[in-house]
Amino acid sequence: MKTALLIVLISALLIVAAWIVAVTQKPASQPRAAACVGDVSSFVAPTLIRVIKDAVAKAGMSTGGIQSVGSVEGLRKIQAGSRVDLYASVDIELRGDIERVGPRGVFSLGRFKLALACRTPLRDLADLAKVKIALADPNKAPIGYRELAVSWWLQRDYGINLTARYKALGVGFYYNGTLTITVPSALPNTNITDIAPSLDGAWTKLEIGAVDCVYAYVPFLVNKHLSLKPHGEETGYWTAYIGEAPGGKAVYVYVFKPPYDFLNDPPMPVRVVLLDPSGKPAKIINVGHFEAFVASFTEKGDCVLEALKNMNLTAYGFVK
Repeated sequence: MKTALLIVLISALLIVAAWIVAVTQKPASQPRAAACVGDVSSFVAPTLIRVIKDAVAKAGMSTGGIQSVGSVEGLRKIQAGSRVDLYASVDIELRGDIERVGPRGVFSLGRFKLALACRTPLRDLADLAKVKIALADPNKAPIGYRELAVSWWLQRDYGINLTARYKALGVGFYYNGTLTITVPSALPNTNITDIAPSLDGAWTKLEIGAVDCVYAYVPFLVNKHLSLKPHGEETGYWTAYIGEAPGGKAVYVYVFKPPYDFLNDPPMPVRVVLLDPSGKPAKIINVGHFEAFVASFTEKGDCVLEALKNMNLTAYGFVK
């Protein structure tokens, strides 16, 4: 009798335990599965559009909510109260600002290199000083202030005046052991420099022939499905390639060599001061190496982060 009662008691305990496991696990799995559906609202740097779209699709969701927005502009929108599932930036210096907003999770995509893309071939930096460039507004897009920094840097090392075009916009360069770059809140167009709101906008100007060259990130060029082959002579500061854009147009690409590629931190401190309309500092950015990151603010965003962790990111131009 005692044995039978013991068996009944043990059976009852096992049933209760199984029920507890089922109850505790079910809420954890169902909402996550239910969250991974529909559009993912997001502010995504133009360079990261392709990898984020692929990750969203891999997570089983649709890409209709993805907005191509410069990293600085996207950050400002979030700080001003915009609510999105996901934020993707090409500038690791902005990670601290995003973390202060309170994301659910942050994931690094890896490092990458700076490049220059042109409609016609360049022989050297002297040619670069003469061509018309589309500058992605440094107030909105990190590629813009990286362009300013590398131009000063190359000018210092090779003696070619690459900063005159930017000084004509009101940009200031000051060096006392630290390179400080001041950027007015509004930048005018000139005969050799067009201002674009983002890297996407700068690229469009290149495509339609409005400018000769644009600075771009290697992952951004991967997004454009350029098939790059070595072309021309190497220099001490870049490796030259030729690529074919959709439609058959040739694009000449110059991938910067270390230390100008920003794969690692610059050899000197670089500080960018974005000014407000009155000329006072609105934001100060300490510029380091290139590294992209993604921040999630909702369960949908979590789904995308999980998908990214299981993707081959080197295929998108990133270096771990």
